[in-house]
Amino acid sequence: MRNENKQAFDAFSEALALEPNEFDLWYNRGLASLFTSRIGQAFKDFSKAATLCTDVSYKQRILERIEFTEHAAREECALRGPGFTLDQLIEQEESGQRGVTLMEQEAWSDAEKRFRDVIAMGDVLPQPWGNLGICLLMQQRYDEAEEALKRALEIDANYELAQANLAMLERARSGGIAPRVVTSDPFANAKRSIDFFSE
Repeated sequence: MRNENKQAFDAFSEALALEPNEFDLWYNRGLASLFTSRIGQAFKDFSKAATLCTDVSYKQRILERIEFTEHAAREECALRGPGFTLDQLIEQEESGQRGVTLMEQEAWSDAEKRFRDVIAMGDVLPQPWGNLGICLLMQQRYDEAEEALKRALEIDANYELAQANLAMLERARSGGIAPRVVTSDPFANAKRSIDFFSE
């Protein structure tokens, strides 16, 4: 509830390893999944919660989440092309989240590998390219960083983080200054309806 969504996802995952038959844990991890860009995992978690829930009033809320996430997951899979599966979407989203975590740890080379994996699975979003550009920029691999950031802008010309980091790249090249990149949590300003289940 404090918007510490990554920590919440990890905590609910640990709790589910101990208590895999608790519908409220599945539902709450589904919410944490949504808020950490794991739409495929959210759909699976809400679906599991629905199979375990026996309370009619709670079940209706879960079914509404299933409807929303199923639609969103189908759109994400379709965006990536024919035959792209829910399991592939979950794998791609999880790899992207691991990359973000590695960036937070300043493990730039390891994060770079994660974003390259994400892109190899489906090159349709600007964020993996933008994150890859940051990783390369922080390794002072300026030409490669420029290519990655420009590719992000090919996908979405209005992607502000890539624009800002491309400008930073030019300053880093010309002045030899240590790069300080612009990053953002895509859900930081999202309006949310938090309705965690608790006992």
